[in-house]
Amino acid sequence: MLTSEGWGNVGEIEVRYAPWVARLEQTAAVHPWSYRQKVIAAGLLGYVILGGLLAIPTAMIAVPFAGMLALNSQMTDFEIWAVAITLVGFILYLTLRLRRHGIAGVVIAPAQAPGLFATIERLRNAMAAPAIDEVRICEEMTAGLVQEPRFGGITTRNVLLLGLPAFYALTVPEMEAAIAHELAHALGAHNRSWAFVIAVRRRWLQIGTRLPHGRIAWLLRRFFTWYGPWFVAFSQVLIRQNEYEADKAAVRVVGAASMASALMRFAVKSVQFDQHLAARQDNAARRGLTAATALRRALADLSGNSQHDPEIIDWINAFGTRLDDDHPLLARRLAAIGGGEALPSSFGQTMATSLLGPTADFLVQLLPR
Repeated sequence: MLTSEGWGNVGEIEVRYAPWVARLEQTAAVHPWSYRQKVIAAGLLGYVILGGLLAIPTAMIAVPFAGMLALNSQMTDFEIWAVAITLVGFILYLTLRLRRHGIAGVVIAPAQAPGLFATIERLRNAMAAPAIDEVRICEEMTAGLVQEPRFGGITTRNVLLLGLPAFYALTVPEMEAAIAHELAHALGAHNRSWAFVIAVRRRWLQIGTRLPHGRIAWLLRRFFTWYGPWFVAFSQVLIRQNEYEADKAAVRVVGAASMASALMRFAVKSVQFDQHLAARQDNAARRGLTAATALRRALADLSGNSQHDPEIIDWINAFGTRLDDDHPLLARRLAAIGGGEALPSSFGQTMATSLLGPTADFLVQLLPR
């Protein structure tokens, strides 16, 4: 949850919006394009109000400066106003600019994991997806695509982030399904819409931190009291809608069975990995073992099926989805692609670590911090 003291939250959906979010999900399923455009319009509304109110104190600085230029220079009126407007724009840019966060993980090259890169390229060509500029492997049980804007957002740099535990937990077809799902996000430019939504939320948080007091802050706070919770609830459905669309796009390439299996096993193994890693780290601390040893043993614990897997799936679906979860309920994602409800056995199947080859063991040594 993103919060700003005195401004409320910009990441958690208030319970009072739950019925509205449920209706939005139904509307978005029938009219996805219309709903997406409304979310963008709602985000732009926030920028108009934010930029308009911030322009007031900025102009109070720029206009006197322009007056000084008029009295002490040979510039034309047009040049003076051009300087003033440029100054206002520059100050607004510095105020609204978001701090960039680094991407986790270790960058790997095609020579280090030729099997993985060949798989990515084959899936990318089958889906006609944009090129992947960088592949990173991290320590978490995750898979994601980061689209970094370049040249003012005109183009993007696509970074595929894959968690090392996923290679130990998933079979090769399941990992292909996970990768295809992330490529589908790039194909549908989902991450741009997601980034737009998150940027709106983060900018309000940032302004709330930088401008906690004063008359302009009071006006912004009054508007945000209504707009912040409303926009979070309104835009959350878009993020989940992207997940459904990416699942369906991946199914067209890898099939419903592989996608369903990947979704179930990823959900189950995420729960198990957190438990295994915590236990192994505690044991390593007591016995004086290295962090790499703890990680290696936790990864080994992921292999194969467990008798508790069906119970974990039932627990995940029974627990439900929080209003602010980015991913829909597992059961709903499976129903949307026509997938099965039982997790197939991975016994006798090639695990996805084969895509990394010897690099897998190298990453085990390198990743723990």
